[in-house]
Amino acid sequence: MVKLFIRKNHSKKRISLRYCEGRKLDIVLATPFTIDPKNWDASNECYDVSIRKKYPKNDLERAQNNLIDEFNLKIEEFKINLQRFLLHNDKVTSKSLQHFINPLKSEKEKIQIKKIIKTRIPLLMKDFIEYYIAERDNQSHLHMKELSLGSVKAYRKIKEKIAAINPSLKVTDINDDFRKTYTIWGKENNYSDHYIVKNLKYIKTFVEYGKQKGLPVSQDVANWSFINIKKDYYDPTLNEDELNIIENYEFDDPQLTVARDWLILGCHCGQRVSDLLQFTESKVTDEDFIEFTQKKGDKKIAIYMFPEVKKIREKYNGFPPSMTDQRFNLQIKIVAKKCGLTEKIIGGKMIDKRKVVGEYEKWELITSHICRRSFVTNYRYKLGDDTMLYITGHTSIKMLDQYDMRTPLIKAKQVKAVVDEKLKNI
Repeated sequence: MVKLFIRKNHSKKRISLRYCEGRKLDIVLATPFTIDPKNWDASNECYDVSIRKKYPKNDLERAQNNLIDEFNLKIEEFKINLQRFLLHNDKVTSKSLQHFINPLKSEKEKIQIKKIIKTRIPLLMKDFIEYYIAERDNQSHLHMKELSLGSVKAYRKIKEKIAAINPSLKVTDINDDFRKTYTIWGKENNYSDHYIVKNLKYIKTFVEYGKQKGLPVSQDVANWSFINIKKDYYDPTLNEDELNIIENYEFDDPQLTVARDWLILGCHCGQRVSDLLQFTESKVTDEDFIEFTQKKGDKKIAIYMFPEVKKIREKYNGFPPSMTDQRFNLQIKIVAKKCGLTEKIIGGKMIDKRKVVGEYEKWELITSHICRRSFVTNYRYKLGDDTMLYITGHTSIKMLDQYDMRTPLIKAKQVKAVVDEKLKNI
């Protein structure tokens, strides 16, 4: 039996988890979630949705609805992940269950990195990766770029994979034979070629750092080279016709309308969702421009607001109500499905935290990144590479190419349109 509940007279109003197997096992642990007891729906184990305003009249009511939706989304994700954990663990203990809960304490919680410079460099690969993370964190203020939370998570996933192959593997054991072993293991576990190559590049970085520290690493790694693995499919984008359909669709749910408007806005400004959903009136400059610092790369940028962006701002007398990245990703799938984007296409869909390539209806493949891809795909031939690089914040044409989903035929048709227009003026 699994139950979420609030203990009586608990000062922090922490939601607790109880897991029991008859009389032999009864575990009670605190979860990362807190809530005012009066808002807790004990029957459905969630935020009481009866409190939610069906037709919110002001920002306060909309914010309350967002809070309820986001809380219940996180609770539901917690329950799903918990069921998967219980399904794949024959013997559940208090320690293993606590280990499962800990990483879920807070999405905003920074991974804590020890800032103690170790006097002895570890040889075991799993320990050396942690050493590398700590070293990077200690040196970030000097000459090395600070590690992002995403990078730390990626490194630790590699550590888990290496431990699964050989927990006793040393930095000095990484050579051409290991590369073959890792590649075979990755394919056997259904990882994509692109993902395997990406991880091997990270592993090469670790080994090269070990060499800088004086470890006798294999010379094989210095000679590793990689080819860019090209996908045999195009990631989905929204063309002008699809954007028009989405823009003109009337939704019954105000939350879907808000998500739709953020989607349209994103497809006409080309920013990452981490920056897009943080747009507020305080960032508007000289009426026509949005000025902000991109979270990734800490790059200051100012972009011109296209007419479609201004139209949405006029509708709300500002930007749409804020929402979380997770909520946005969930809602835009519903938006796309309701708007009839059900054609079958080949793409990669996240299933159990792994991208699985197959044939899916287009709406299933839509994520927040479709905004950035659609912007580059729809505007690149009109604005040129220099302008696109400035707006998106990309540092190279190569990076821009990764977001350009135009097929050769589409590019040829666009060239024809430009040529025809110029010939008219001759």
